[in-house]
Amino acid sequence: MVRDIHQRPCHAHWVECPDREHQCFYMDRNNPVWREYLKAVIRIQVDAGVDGIQLDEAELPMGAFQYGACFCKDCMKGFREHLRSMTQPPPELEGVDLGDFHYGEWLLERGHDFKEGRESAPLFGDYYAFQCRAIKRYFAELADYARGYARSVGREIIVSGNFFNLEPMYLALADDVDLVITEMRNTTYRQPEWYRYVAAFCGDKDVVVVENPYGGVVPELIGLLGKGKGHDLFRLSLFEAAAFGANMSVPYGSWMGSVIEDSFYAPHGLATEIQAFLADHEQLFARRTVNEVAVVFSVESTRELIGKADASDNTTNATDASVVVPYRVVTGTLAGAAVPFDVVIWADGVTAPDRASAEELRRYTTVVLPDVHALTEAQAAGVEEYLAGGGTVVVTDRRAANLPVEGDLRTAHHDVVDELLPHGRQVDTSAPVAANLQHLADGSVALHLVNYDYDAALDAVRPVTGVPLRVRLPKDKERATMVTPDGRRTPLDVVVEDGVHRLHVESLGVYTIVVLHDGELG
Repeated sequence: MVRDIHQRPCHAHWVECPDREHQCFYMDRNNPVWREYLKAVIRIQVDAGVDGIQLDEAELPMGAFQYGACFCKDCMKGFREHLRSMTQPPPELEGVDLGDFHYGEWLLERGHDFKEGRESAPLFGDYYAFQCRAIKRYFAELADYARGYARSVGREIIVSGNFFNLEPMYLALADDVDLVITEMRNTTYRQPEWYRYVAAFCGDKDVVVVENPYGGVVPELIGLLGKGKGHDLFRLSLFEAAAFGANMSVPYGSWMGSVIEDSFYAPHGLATEIQAFLADHEQLFARRTVNEVAVVFSVESTRELIGKADASDNTTNATDASVVVPYRVVTGTLAGAAVPFDVVIWADGVTAPDRASAEELRRYTTVVLPDVHALTEAQAAGVEEYLAGGGTVVVTDRRAANLPVEGDLRTAHHDVVDELLPHGRQVDTSAPVAANLQHLADGSVALHLVNYDYDAALDAVRPVTGVPLRVRLPKDKERATMVTPDGRRTPLDVVVEDGVHRLHVESLGVYTIVVLHDGELG
């Protein structure tokens, strides 16, 4: 099991019932015996006829960092071997005999307990990199085993894992799954910017998002639904995910943690109403967008700040609002101003492969680098080539020393919309919505609009009436049709000038799709 720096076993507190004689210890996949146990469970499940296997706690033991772990014998042995394999050991270890090196004992000698100030502890970066490699290795081992065993008995199955909040540590694991499943860290009533990150993480793979009972609005929402209220809030949770590139799981008996003695059952009629609309209109959803703006999520640049902001354990999932994470500010600012954008994730090349290139940037008018103070050679080359091709780069906060200086390079405050958009707004509207422009298979463009103007006194999202829309597209479209969750299709007059499409919408409810198209809408 996972052990802290004093060799005390760690409990998985989020699944322990504190008022019961019940204990759950946090296990460690670096332990070969535990992996053999998991393989036995896999065989039982495959023999029972399952269609797929989800490997929960995919990051074991990295999730135990929150408890000051892990310093078990397998982790210490693995880290020791990792250090010995390095061509250039860290300078802190100069003169240290690595033959019997124990990272935990070494830290204690220097006054570190791996709880307070963990990210600044000596060798933390090296230990983090070691564990990222370890979870990749052993997750792949279990995923390959599951598929291999199924084939040995004449079966084909799919494999996934719970990639909690799609933290960057899971980037290297994504290649090993058939679809991505993620449990969000904080379930809120408005998080379009998080879904844009989810879409970037998953790429061409399907993704299912699961709500989290801890540190969010789910307990409150259950209380409202139990009283026959909160229906528009529930609609928002499912429509928002679809509009911004993901699928939100429909809760029927969902787990509410180890303290709340309840489960999350959404009203059946409400759930089927929403899902029927999404299923009947699948042709209006696409992974590819025509958004003009890309925001770069730099793993290396954001790791320390996000680690400080999200330092609480996963029974509270509290976020320290005093810690400013420029990436989060930029994406939240854009989403709040109805600016459609994509996210581009740049790995550090150590914990996950660096696949950055100018090709992924080329189609964007503007690329925003929020506090991107560390660039790999490939990332710097990609920016340089993008600038040379006429693109615009907007930099906020710190900048990397190897950031190219030739081309249209601008600076901005991370919370000022117009500074972040030197070429103006692609979607211009006065409505309190978030927007996304999806490129459909037939060449049409679907403008997805989610209205967050919920009135608690009315217990409803207030429709916004008389809404002017201004939408800039790379190719002119002749027609526009508004599609609403009641299934109605309403033709809209559209005036096009220099790529800008001007429309007028009589009323925007919880969710609206405006399709800009040529010919008849399929």
